[in-house]
Amino acid sequence: MTKSVLKRKLTKAITESNDEWMLNNVYQFMRKMMLSEEYEISDEDKVELDERLARDKAGLERSYSWEEVKKLVRKRKKI
Repeated sequence: MTKSVLKRKLTKAITESNDEWMLNNVYQFMRKMMLSEEYEISDEDKVELDERLARDKAGLERSYSWEEVKKLVRKRKKI
């Protein structure tokens, strides 16, 4: 199963679930993994990020900094 298929299946399962215990455990697991000092970006993700950066530098694709994203969201939400 590819990563994108797995993400879609997980998203669907989480979205459709009403099991608070399961949702809490999935959340805690993911939070722990994301906060772990041992977490490293996968080679596949690194390649994707490098490709996006190259497209941005070449003017083929626009990317945004975290600060720019926050400003856009606040503007849309009128915060």
